[in-house]
Amino acid sequence: MSKLQSRALLAGAAGAFGSLDTSLNIAFPNLVDDFGLVVSDLQWVVVFYVLVYGGLLLAAGQLADSLGYTRVLQIGAGVSTVALVLCATAPTFEWLLAARVLQGIGVAMVMATAPALLTTGSAVAHTRAVGVFQTAAAAGLAIGPIVGGPLVEWFGWRSVFWFRVPLGLLLLVLTLRNRTTTVAKSSEVDRVGTLLVSISLGAAVLALNLTGTRGWADPVVIIAAIAAVVSATAFIGLSGRVEHPILELELFRSVEFAAANLLAVIANGAMFATWLLVPSLLVDELGTSLLIAGLVLAASPAATAAASWLAGRSSGRTVSWSLGALGLLVEGAGMVGLSQVDATWSAPHVALLMAAVGLGLGLFSVPNMATVMQGVGNDKQGVAGGLSLMTRTIGVVAGVAAASALADRIEPTRGFLGSFEVVFAASGVVLWGSGLLAVLLAVRPLLSRAS
Repeated sequence: MSKLQSRALLAGAAGAFGSLDTSLNIAFPNLVDDFGLVVSDLQWVVVFYVLVYGGLLLAAGQLADSLGYTRVLQIGAGVSTVALVLCATAPTFEWLLAARVLQGIGVAMVMATAPALLTTGSAVAHTRAVGVFQTAAAAGLAIGPIVGGPLVEWFGWRSVFWFRVPLGLLLLVLTLRNRTTTVAKSSEVDRVGTLLVSISLGAAVLALNLTGTRGWADPVVIIAAIAAVVSATAFIGLSGRVEHPILELELFRSVEFAAANLLAVIANGAMFATWLLVPSLLVDELGTSLLIAGLVLAASPAATAAASWLAGRSSGRTVSWSLGALGLLVEGAGMVGLSQVDATWSAPHVALLMAAVGLGLGLFSVPNMATVMQGVGNDKQGVAGGLSLMTRTIGVVAGVAAASALADRIEPTRGFLGSFEVVFAASGVVLWGSGLLAVLLAVRPLLSRAS
């Protein structure tokens, strides 16, 4: 096996491993029964994980740029594996939450590092290299609920953590076999900037997560929002005075770079409304079984995996923006199609449109991530990978918060299907508008040459 193939295998395994947490969602009812919780308690299982994972992505990326990608990936795989064991053996709910914090640390190190293994020191074009990672990550998202359902039914909620322990050990073995891919870049680490970015993103994620259940006027939400703004402002003020900032803000002066990050937030935010509302549609409104519901949900990331592989075969910036625009328009069409659902629909009908949403996201995500990673220096590909995943995390959290707030406002007067229609139609329109922006970016070079 060549070095390039070895790196691709390692990056793909890391992407899939980090995405398998979707297997936990199907275990939530079992968790409630086992620990004697109320349903609202479950939000903390997600919040503690996402809070730490999202807040540490840039820090993990810079650490990898400094210490070497394989080394940090190896540490992350080890931490994740230990955390999975602690989650699986948690005697109390509080123990589980603490283990989820540790899991978030490990997965941040794994996911922020993996793309850089392919885009640094590789003859493969960024778009193709990113396609490998995105395909594997989307496959993990699809496999999670498919595997999680039977495991929970047969062995209980702890099994969704246990089955990933051997995979974590396998990832560790792969890092040991790829020691030659470790590339030490620089000993310079922006510790103050890292802390400020982590606090800002973590506080923002916490505020957005809690708005759905507590509202914007809740003291915890207000404090978290203030902390996010203050730390972000401090980072902006200090970044120009640091020789090696964790993130160079001058990069956002590029229209393409700034647009790529903004569109990533929108595309991922809109898509995750499906994970929030489609399960209730399938089980409560259409009467499908949990097994069928899991398969329908898996249609979206499965299509994303296939589209990511196809998108990875292209290269070139103009082609990238053209693919990105097509992806956003297709994703929007799937969301608008889902908005027309009624009680007569069948599960295959929903699955087809879910696949359209996933197809569009895959066509968009690969060239978009490649644009971000091309825009950052080759010695900061860890930070670039962390930034790409950070915008995805922000989009997911913001999208879920917005969809929840809109659905809660409309459902009392129009019912579930009425609120479902508005949320998905609004998401589709936003995606179409974003697609038009991507079209302008695609034709921009042509207009410049013509003038």
